[in-house]
This record gives sequence, structure tokens and C-alpha cells, in this order.
Amino acid sequence: APAVMMLPLEESFGWRRDVISMAAGVGILLYGLTGPFAAALMERIGLRRTLLAALLIMSGSTALSLLMSKPWHLFITWGVFSGIGSGAVASVLGATIVNRWF
Repeated sequence: APAVMMLPLEESFGWRRDVISMAAGVGILLYGLTGPFAAALMERIGLRRTLLAALLIMSGSTALSLLMSKPWHLFITWGVFSGIGSGAVASVLGATIVNRWF
């Protein structure tokens, strides 16, 4: 989404491309780093609770992004919360479900 929203964010908020790209980069970094921890959390507290927590984080991030007005808001919503929430749901979820079924 940041690539598509780059020009509108630049025009609306006056933020530079490096600020928007940095927030996206933090999100991608946390997306990759969250996977192993999400898998351990799925084993410890269960798949359903972990998935529910991740979806709540992602929906909260989306809702809070409506209120962003400063660059650090972008880092927190799109970088940190979206990265953690999507990283907990993405690749580890499929591997965990396949492992439990077979």
C-alpha cells in the first residue's frame, strides 16, 4: 500500500519519500522478524488466540492510521503495528495449520 499511496501522502501531508519509505521498510522488517515469535506463541497459547490478537493489532493499526498527522504516527501505524500484525498471520499460520492437520 505505501507504494500506491506515496504521491497522495506526499501531497496531503507534505512528507518526503524517504519518510514514507522508511515506515514501509520498518513494516517489512518487523513482518519478517515476527514470524518465529508468532509460531512460538501459537504453540504456547494456541492458534486461535494468536490469530485473534494479530487481527486486532492489524485492525487497530488501520483504524489509528485515520488519525495520523505526523511522520511518527506513520511509523507506528504502518511500520510497527502493521508489520507485527501481518507478520504473525502470514507464512507461519499456513505452516502451523498444515503441521497440525498432517
